[in-house]
Amino acid sequence: MMEHGGTWLAMWAMMIVFWTILLAGAWLLIASLRERHHSPDADEILAHRLARGEIGRDEYRELKQEMHQR
Repeated sequence: MMEHGGTWLAMWAMMIVFWTILLAGAWLLIASLRERHHSPDADEILAHRLARGEIGRDEYRELKQEMHQR
């Protein structure tokens, strides 16, 4: 009798582990897909251009000011 009770307990534990792993995997997949489709806004693009050295600080300030006036 005790042997069957332990078997059921193990089966329930494995089912909980299975569903936990499955749901966590689905959540991680959805989270990673959302990050891939993130398109940067104008401020981020401008900051990246400054960081890469494509524009100087003065031009960065001018462009940022112009963007926020619109």
